Amino acid sequence: MRHRIAVVGSGPGGLTFARVLHRHDHLVTVLERDPGPDARPPGGTLDLHEGLGQRALEKAGLLAEFEALSRPEGQAMRILDTDGTVLRD
Repeated sequence: MRHRIAVVGSGPGGLTFARVLHRHDHLVTVLERDPGPDARPPGGTLDLHEGLGQRALEKAGLLAEFEALSRPEGQAMRILDTDGTVLRD
């Protein structure tokens, strides 16, 4: 007997989880409250570490696409005051 699986939320975690389940031949339904992708403003930058988020993308068969579109150079952050003095680097 095959189980029906529902994933609640179509954020990055929910969609990746649904994709992994689908790759293992499970029937998955993704449920989302928002009516469409433009229902609310986009969030901030997503930081996917090698041993966690990137591993999930690998299991989902999406790591190559992620690497092609990601911005690894965006790892640094610098905070300046109004005069340009570095407050945090």
